[in-house]
Amino acid sequence: TAYPGVTVDVNADSSGEGGVISIHGMSGFPYGSQRVVGWILRGLEIVGGTDAKVTERNWDAGLVDNEIYEIVVTWEGWR
Repeated sequence: TAYPGVTVDVNADSSGEGGVISIHGMSGFPYGSQRVVGWILRGLEIVGGTDAKVTERNWDAGLVDNEIYEIVVTWEGWR
């Protein structure tokens, strides 16, 4: 509900310790990918994920606003 018209696809790794989240329809939310990355990272920490890493591929490529946020998530298990 925070981003009307947005859809999400999740592709989990078979290891159960990560995957890729694609959020479509985010154009017009500059720097929003970093906000979403922060929410995911903090959520993993809260539920006990250790050594969590969350990155957004388009941000890493130098884009501050993009139609799709492609978020890569990894962690090493639970506390």
